[in-house]
Amino acid sequence: MDMVVHNKTEQDFSYDHMMMIEGKALSLGNSFTTKAILIGVLGTLCAMCFVLYPIKLLSNQLSYWSLFATFALVAISMKCSMDTEIMRKKRWLRAHHILFELLIPLNMLVTAVYWTLLREPVVASCEGNQVWILHSTTIHLAPIIASVLHFAVTDIVVKASHSLTLLPVAFVYLCYNFYVTKTTGVPVYWFLDWQDHYSLIIGLSLTLGCVLFFCIMSCFTKIIRRLRYSKSSKTKLH
Repeated sequence: MDMVVHNKTEQDFSYDHMMMIEGKALSLGNSFTTKAILIGVLGTLCAMCFVLYPIKLLSNQLSYWSLFATFALVAISMKCSMDTEIMRKKRWLRAHHILFELLIPLNMLVTAVYWTLLREPVVASCEGNQVWILHSTTIHLAPIIASVLHFAVTDIVVKASHSLTLLPVAFVYLCYNFYVTKTTGVPVYWFLDWQDHYSLIIGLSLTLGCVLFFCIMSCFTKIIRRLRYSKSSKTKLH
């Protein structure tokens, strides 16, 4: 069984292709219907954000980076599930795998920071408007829920060595956050005001936390794959 798992590629869409060929793509709860629903929900939220907020605000906050990137991930994943020749299209596969690996720690970071540090001031800024509170809640729940559901219907694993790709991403965002805060005089996040060295320490700590979580997820996704193929092998034997 370990031989089967280790010989698999980092991502495999052959089961989706088989379901499509057999005419089972529209059955409830499978990869296709799950991804279609996620695309609809995430796409609607993205459109609402572009209508409600200026581009500058959307580019400043990591929450919106997370939302838009998650939508792109699920859309690319649907493309991979539908294309029976996808294993020959390395650029699509690379884009899918990179986004998947980046969004696991990013969505977890955004969700954790929002619900522990930002939720109270954000709700206060809504001044009791339940529609805006619901909107903020949805924006900060949808990406992480979509990531979990996407993983549940996608055969993919995380490579621990790829955690190093988080470092340049974090560097770019922290530099951008520093620039926006200094040029506008208003911190994007209250805990990153860049008035002293603590902002840098917080930024580095969050980055290292994401790298650690990435490595944990690498082990978790490999365990899940073994369980999937173990169950599949037992089903075939019966």
